[in-house]
Amino acid sequence: EMVEGSPMYTLLPPDGIPSIRDPEFVTVAEAMAFMQPGEPVMGVVGKNGTAKCYSAWQLDGHEIVNDSIDGEAIAATW
Repeated sequence: EMVEGSPMYTLLPPDGIPSIRDPEFVTVAEAMAFMQPGEPVMGVVGKNGTAKCYSAWQLDGHEIVNDSIDGEAIAATW
């Protein structure tokens, strides 16, 4: 069945926004040296209570972080 409507435009090619594949982490004390209080982040907590935090300004440029937490693969998407 044909669906009528506006044409679809491709703005970016496939994989035009690269994901973060090997994220590097710092301690909270280290992050305090370059992050501002109240800076937005995305937090993830694994099934065993492991917590990870992804900076929103980095996610703005990548949109996806491929990572693992408590032994399980995750995709943190923005």
